[in-house]
Amino acid sequence: MDVMGSERHVIGCRVTVQFSAGGPAVSGEWTDANVAHQKFRGWVGTYGSDERAVIRFLADLSDGDTRLVKTWTKADGEVVAPPDEG
Repeated sequence: MDVMGSERHVIGCRVTVQFSAGGPAVSGEWTDANVAHQKFRGWVGTYGSDERAVIRFLADLSDGDTRLVKTWTKADGEVVAPPDEG
């Protein structure tokens, strides 16, 4: 899961769920992207039918930046973020 065109690389992945804009979030963090994807899918199954829920999959990069990979809302379903341009 390297970031194309850059020296940066993914060092970890996070999944968050939030029920109100700017409100508290529950999150989990994994070094294995496959495990993080499974958790994202699991949280969509658990929380995805709630109209207030926003579920995010984020990649933590070696330079300290964080890249949004995809989100889930009941209204829009899964939305994949555009690729990072470095």
